[in-house]
Amino acid sequence: MNEYAEIMRMERCRTMNYAADFPEESEAKCPVCSGTDWDFLLKDCHGDIIGCEDCVSKIYYNELF
Repeated sequence: MNEYAEIMRMERCRTMNYAADFPEESEAKCPVCSGTDWDFLLKDCHGDIIGCEDCVSKIYYNELF
């Protein structure tokens, strides 16, 4: 066995997927509006992402009544 084949065999044993096609990294998208041009995402008190600054707005307490 040549050196290259031995290296490939060891890598396949080590990683179990040497030279496999991995999906290309995509841009992070807002889960609500699918926008990619945001500076930050907002989470609720449970840690779930509720949207970006474009699709979520602030409502102050005095504006509710």
